[in-house]
Amino acid sequence: MARLAAAHISQYSEMTMAESPLSGAVQLAKALAHPTRLRILALLHQGPLPVCQITSVLHSVASTVSGHLLELRRSGLFTERREGKFVYYGLSDAPPIGAVLGVLFPTFAEDAQVRADAALGLSTRAMSPLMACDGSPKSLEAEAREAVASSPHEGY
Repeated sequence: MARLAAAHISQYSEMTMAESPLSGAVQLAKALAHPTRLRILALLHQGPLPVCQITSVLHSVASTVSGHLLELRRSGLFTERREGKFVYYGLSDAPPIGAVLGVLFPTFAEDAQVRADAALGLSTRAMSPLMACDGSPKSLEAEAREAVASSPHEGY
């Protein structure tokens, strides 16, 4: 009998959680709970980018970045738009999302990896998506190092 009651309570809790306003907060917390997703958000703070350019900046494979983008999409943290064969992701301008991100962005400026991503993001944005996605990561890294050396807080 106790097992049946515990199963019923557990089932009820999961059902009401999925239908409650808390579910959005839970999705947001999950999305913010990974360093790579925070790096993506910091990168998108500079403006929208297509997946291939996000992948280039993060030096990651497309499937990994796509998985992180899926989690971010579920939380409502960004918008997407298609331009030709590219899907551009940008930060949501919804007031609750902006408030949360507004608290986080100042802390990102202190992180060396985020600063390097920002510099590389600036270099990547200057190129067409085709060039950035097919470009040599080493040349992009060299541009990022130069940008970081000349202005470490550029973009933040």
